[in-house]
Amino acid sequence: MTTSSIKTRTEPKPLEGFVLLAASVALAAAVFMQVLDTTIANVCVPYIAGDLAVSKTNATWVITMFAAGNSIVLPLTGWLTKRFGNVRVMIGSTLAFTLMSWLCGVSPTFNFLVIARFFQGASAGPLIPLSQSLMIMAYPEKSKNLAIAIWTMVALVGPIAGPILGGWIVLNYTWHWIFLINIPVGFLAAFLMKMLLMRYESETSHGRVDYIGFIFLAVGVTTLQIMLDKGQQYDWWSSSLIVGLTIAAVLSFLALFFWEKTDENPLIDLSLFSDANFTLGTFLTAASYVLLFGSIVISPLWLQTTMGYDAFWAGVATSTMGIFPILFVRYVAHLLDIYEPRYILMVCFLTLSGAYFYFYHFTPQVSLEIVAFSRFLFGIPIAFWLPSLSALTFAHIAKDKLPMATGVFHFIRMMSGGIGASLIVTLWERRSAFHQSVLVSTITPFDTEAHQATTELIETGFSSHQSIAMLYQEVLRQSLQLATNDVFYLSCLLSLGYVFVSYFFKSKDAIYEVSSSK
Repeated sequence: MTTSSIKTRTEPKPLEGFVLLAASVALAAAVFMQVLDTTIANVCVPYIAGDLAVSKTNATWVITMFAAGNSIVLPLTGWLTKRFGNVRVMIGSTLAFTLMSWLCGVSPTFNFLVIARFFQGASAGPLIPLSQSLMIMAYPEKSKNLAIAIWTMVALVGPIAGPILGGWIVLNYTWHWIFLINIPVGFLAAFLMKMLLMRYESETSHGRVDYIGFIFLAVGVTTLQIMLDKGQQYDWWSSSLIVGLTIAAVLSFLALFFWEKTDENPLIDLSLFSDANFTLGTFLTAASYVLLFGSIVISPLWLQTTMGYDAFWAGVATSTMGIFPILFVRYVAHLLDIYEPRYILMVCFLTLSGAYFYFYHFTPQVSLEIVAFSRFLFGIPIAFWLPSLSALTFAHIAKDKLPMATGVFHFIRMMSGGIGASLIVTLWERRSAFHQSVLVSTITPFDTEAHQATTELIETGFSSHQSIAMLYQEVLRQSLQLATNDVFYLSCLLSLGYVFVSYFFKSKDAIYEVSSSK
């Protein structure tokens, strides 16, 4: 191997004062663009479909292809940083993402937009892991938890803000601006990173490219992503297409695993999983993110289908989840400095379980104020969730392996988010169908309550057919509400189980002992 021109091995000093603030803003802006674009297009699909003359079903490829491109490149972060350096990759990804955002914004056809969205997602792949690792490197040792807390706050607020900002933009301007707003932010972030973060550039080596591993990864991720996004539409495994995609995904990931185990220069360093905290943290993050991302997806759907909210107000009602992480980010870091992170994580999951149980008791009559306040309370444990998990997961990871570790960690987290969204929405729709069949069976002339409701509607001036139709609409509302409650009840039970699992992280003293020896 030929080493790069980076000669010094002296540990760079942490940033301070205004320089640290400016660097934090640059990294936060880069990650905010990425996480914002994972959800901002969701509420704009009908507008894109209408403007580019495609069906709403086909227009969802705008979401699918972004996720596919992002998932393919995200686990390559470790290899890219070894080949080009972590800061160069971060700056290059930011500029590429900005360019792809411009191409998305000026897309003349739907096919052009889909291709541009794929490459926008691909260029954004390294932004999440590298922004986190560079944030940790730039902060003084005593403020590492603050760095993690700030990064987490931005990463959590972005997906929440996406539907609100997207809804506001399409109502007041055009869908093109959901992409064009990234341009000034991207250029400013890249400029600040170039000026302030080059001291943290990592060493590079010109090793061979693991092309076979990359092919297995690309096929596995793409087929899995399409299967998850289109499974419910095609009724899952009753469709030969979904079956074929599932087989291709499973075989590709199995082949990737065995290839990476034997390859001398693997694309993904599986030796990271020899660390117990990293393995447990990655698993627990994936398992809990299934529930968290599923609830983020299902809550606006519930508000729009059951409560009659439009996309903007559904976003407003759920956006309060980000208030506590924003206002109390320093307090979160302070608690992580004082108390054992695993105990904070256990309390976090216990509180999340209580929040899910609270949501379980909602009815279609719940007010906007109650929904907004409940999401504010939900944001309190969420503010501690990823910071404590990150602190525990990466506690034993050496700095030279941190880009690879964060890449693998966030790759699995993002994939579990896609899995969670598909599983939760499928469960929600099928439980809704179950409750609907049960409730519809009660609307007969022989049921006392149904007969009384029909009689009262007729007495107010509705015809018998109109009365039955109105009762059926109420059945739909109630069945969707009951299905939503079922999802939150299951989330409550699983979160209680995560409390127990969190206990098996290594203690704080053991973490510091190993970390210092690195």
